[in-house]
Amino acid sequence: MKKIFIILPLFLSGFLFSQKKPIKKPAKKVTTAKFNYQDEFKKISDEIMTNGTAYDNLGELTKGVGPRFSATPGYAKATEWAEKKLKEAGAENIWKQDVRVPIWIRGKESLQIKSGSSDWKNIRMLSFGNSEGTGGKDLTAEIILINDITELNALTSLQLKDKIVFVNTPLDPKVINTVDSYLVTAKSRLLSASVIGKRGAKGLIIRSLTTASDDTPHAKMIYYEPDDKARIPAVTIGVRSADELEKLLKKQKVTAKLNMSAESKGETINQNIIGEIPGNKDAKVIVLGAQLDSWDFAEGAHDDGSGVVQCIEVLRAFKALGLANNHTIRVVLYANSENGGQGREMYASYVKRKMKNIFLL
Repeated sequence: MKKIFIILPLFLSGFLFSQKKPIKKPAKKVTTAKFNYQDEFKKISDEIMTNGTAYDNLGELTKGVGPRFSATPGYAKATEWAEKKLKEAGAENIWKQDVRVPIWIRGKESLQIKSGSSDWKNIRMLSFGNSEGTGGKDLTAEIILINDITELNALTSLQLKDKIVFVNTPLDPKVINTVDSYLVTAKSRLLSASVIGKRGAKGLIIRSLTTASDDTPHAKMIYYEPDDKARIPAVTIGVRSADELEKLLKKQKVTAKLNMSAESKGETINQNIIGEIPGNKDAKVIVLGAQLDSWDFAEGAHDDGSGVVQCIEVLRAFKALGLANNHTIRVVLYANSENGGQGREMYASYVKRKMKNIFLL
């Protein structure tokens, strides 16, 4: 199987290499050998395609370590793995950076719906990260469908009181960059548990933020406003279930029964893992970063295991080829990207306090 090929954005403006030394002429005239970028890129490409370890490392991370949610034994195992791999890649300086992260436990969860005299039907679902639970008790309420903010504003608090709000807003398929469509939808006030809760609702069901056509729920983190006194539970369901539920709601009244034992239990310490190859010319730093954590139910191969192993592969390729980098090349593997972002915030704070020589991110 082909190895993962990494395109390195590290050669901008000829800053990186220092292995080409001035050639002294007998007539005491000094000239500098012309640096051939095409040849150097080819060397790196050949090295990665022939001897690259990224694909094997990704297998170790996803299948060996597995899910690595913050504040779990899985994440602790991931930090040990990452430190080992950075050493193998040739990182000369490796250190850990303590990060305070939330302890959130998903626990048991279920969602059932019922219409008319029919039996309860199980719907595949996932709690949003950091969501409040139902205390392990059934929360039974009528579902009300809202597809845009205008519909929400048109409803009175009495109409929303004690209801479970269902938001079936798909990502815009016309947006070429899926991330852009995701961010626009994710920022909608319709997806705010605090906004819905303050209007009197008791729960929130959201269509998964994905363009996939399967019925796999995709979770993200839910945010509550600091002054939110009634933090309602929030869950996500797959796109097929979401579309079927909307069709059903347009015909008749539908009741949901939600049961979640999710809970928060304070904070603990996780670590960012940082490794680097020191520069040979100055103290400027080129930073490559990726999140080390994944959701508790997922191996996180794409989000962001592939980024982790690619960052490590950059260091390995430089060492294997004996490239003498002008600037320090640093890899930062962040803790807790999925349910808070404290890892990247901690590193940014460190840079702001200690360093003013970040050359390229």
